[in-house]
Formats: sequence, C-alpha cells, structure tokens
Amino acid sequence: MGRMQRLSLVRGLMALPAAMSFVLVACSGPDLTQIKVPRIDAGTLVTPNFNEFQKREEARGPVGSSDLVDASGRCPDPGPARAPDIAGGGQGGEAGAQVVPPSANPISLKMTECEVVRAVGAPQGVQIGANERGDRAVTIEYRTGDRPGIYRFVDGRLVSIERVGEPSPADKKPPPKKPKQAT
Repeated sequence: MGRMQRLSLVRGLMALPAAMSFVLVACSGPDLTQIKVPRIDAGTLVTPNFNEFQKREEARGPVGSSDLVDASGRCPDPGPARAPDIAGGGQGGEAGAQVVPPSANPISLKMTECEVVRAVGAPQGVQIGANERGDRAVTIEYRTGDRPGIYRFVDGRLVSIERVGEPSPADKKPPPKKPKQAT
C-alpha cells in the first residue's frame, strides 16, 4: 500500500465515527407527534389599523374660535368653572362655581386651548403669536397650582408641556462634605 492510500484510509476511518453520530442523532430525535401546541382563537387577534390616529384626529373636528383663548387667558365660553387655588394667589371660588378636582380633568396632547384652561384654571401668563409657518402659536404659563408648567399650542392644539417650579439637576448642589476629624 502506498503512502497516499494509507492516508486516505486513515481519514476515512476518522470520518466514520462523525458520520455515525449524525445518523444516530437523526434517528433518535424527539417524536413531534407528542408535542402539544396551544390552540389560538383567530377571533382574539386584532389586525393593526394604521389609520386609527388619523380617524381620531378627524373625529376631534377643527378648532373653532370658541376653543381659543384671548390675550388675558379667558375663553369665550367659560364652561364648567374651577375654583382658583387660594394658596397659589387666587381669591377663592364663588358661591355658584362648580369645584372640579384636578384628577377629574386630565391633560393630554392635542387638547384645545380652552380645554386646558378649563382643566387647570386661569393662567398666570399668556403669549399669542405666530410660528415660522404662520400658524397661531400660543404659550400659556402656570407658575403655581396643581399643574405648574408652560403649555405650548399650535393652531389651537396642545403640542408640548414643560414642567416649571422644580430645580434642574444641574442646579441642585450636593450636600456639603463633613470635615474629617483629626485623631
């Protein structure tokens, strides 16, 4: 036998156990008929509706003049009144005014200017102008009360809320270190 023949025979004998292990693994695999798969009712699956946001926006309708505040922060139609915050500088509620707790009037984006004023109360500052596209841009500021913040509106709809009254993390100073005592 030549050297090349012996080398190929050795290689063949070395490959034989690897091939046999693959054959044995394939034969001893799990019995797939014993696996139980949960049944899913197709009626419970909901197909995504990508037009849902657009439909909600159309259902809100356009913003009318009765949904916009004036320069003093008042709405043409006052709606249900909210008692001013006495601690925040208000004068207290009138006898006939309906007092609405703050949790009953949540604030969300896309609310109109008057919806926010009815939910939070009379603002401390109002700025009315136009943005770079010429749309109505209103900034309503609440420095005190239940929900202090700067509320920004574009075309009569709430687009952002910024918190005020809390110090930023950069303004907070770490507590002073105690001097080490000499021993």
